[in-house]
Amino acid sequence: MFNHFKSLLETFPAHQNRANWQSEQYKNIVQNLPTNHAVCIHDFSENYRCSDRTEIQSAYFQRTEVSIHVTILNRHAILEVDGIDSTLDSPVIVSEHNFVISPDLNHDRHYTGYVQTVISKYLKSISAELRLCTNLPTVAVLSIISRNCMGDVCTHRSDLGYDVLIRNYFETSPGKGIHDTAGGFLKNQADYAVLRGKTKIQTARDLYDFA
Repeated sequence: MFNHFKSLLETFPAHQNRANWQSEQYKNIVQNLPTNHAVCIHDFSENYRCSDRTEIQSAYFQRTEVSIHVTILNRHAILEVDGIDSTLDSPVIVSEHNFVISPDLNHDRHYTGYVQTVISKYLKSISAELRLCTNLPTVAVLSIISRNCMGDVCTHRSDLGYDVLIRNYFETSPGKGIHDTAGGFLKNQADYAVLRGKTKIQTARDLYDFA
């Protein structure tokens, strides 16, 4: 067993170095985001297990699970949308947390592709407001950090409709960060509400309505 652990440690320093470097690069990109760029991280949170305040013991082993996908979207602020304007001289970066809640437990490329389409539609929905800002062009370059976006690599540019689509990947596991915190916060708040008898969450729709 110890020989196996020692063999694993041979590759760990390089793995950790890449993870730290990628994290620093992400922070640097967000802090220095060009005016026509947006950056989003796509990742699945652990499934939420529905519970009941007065459930019987056997129900513990038959809980309905709900899939939660978290997207952290970083973009420039828009006066008409955010109440503050991002300019070339004074850039303001907005970080939004977007959740997709679904009964679909297959965390595959189809799920991720759908989420990316939803985010794309959202960005396009505020493009009209974005065009009103004389100092900022519309989003033309979208950077995506995700583990499930190679399946549609040939069609994503046409499907999402951006001039440039950049894909990046974190090392396995060290990509944990604000998106995991966001998913955990939602699940914790749901559990507290159920335990306090404020709501019942038995389905994906119930969790969505609660959120």
